[in-house]
Amino acid sequence: RLSSQISRWTKDSDRRLHRVFSFLKHSLDIKLHGSLSTADWQSVKIVAWPDADLNGDAMDTKSTSGFFIELAGAGGRSMPLSWGAKKQGCTAVHTAEAEVVSLSTCLRNELIPLQRLLEAIFKGAIDCDVMEDNAAAIVAVTKGYSPAMRHLPRTQRVSLGMLGEIFNGTPEEGEGNIRLIKAETAEHRGDLFTKELEAPKFRTALEMIQMR
Repeated sequence: RLSSQISRWTKDSDRRLHRVFSFLKHSLDIKLHGSLSTADWQSVKIVAWPDADLNGDAMDTKSTSGFFIELAGAGGRSMPLSWGAKKQGCTAVHTAEAEVVSLSTCLRNELIPLQRLLEAIFKGAIDCDVMEDNAAAIVAVTKGYSPAMRHLPRTQRVSLGMLGEIFNGTPEEGEGNIRLIKAETAEHRGDLFTKELEAPKFRTALEMIQMR
């Protein structure tokens, strides 16, 4: 959000920049961790955590998409693969719409390319779990259509039908499944990339992605 203000910098931007550098100065000992074992060879899978913050920026009405993707093994072991955040192209009118846009972007730009790459490396199918915490978005994607979001192809350039085909379709031989799973909001690892969190929640969010 701060980087998007470069062309319209204000005194409030200076305040936010100072806060960013203050955090960095006092957080140099925090590092991103990950671990896997050779025992995970047959059970490893990709887990994606797409998320969105509806109209969470005071300077803009557009929502923020974010995601965290990890390679998960057994016994709670995992290795971070990819993460990011980006402002959406159009204003979403409700949370489910913002979540569907974030979900679509994560799948098309990150998850499916990662799945294809790892399947080539491992020479076998790799399953994917997509963790979504918005029930209305899950219903719309599962059905492949939502009357409340019939405007999406015109505004956000998102097709619910495409998402429905991905999650409801049968993978080709050698391709892994991509499953849509309901996740609890309090345990969602994509939260960190979409919104400002209070200090206790921020520390918990860091721990969930193994930054310690």
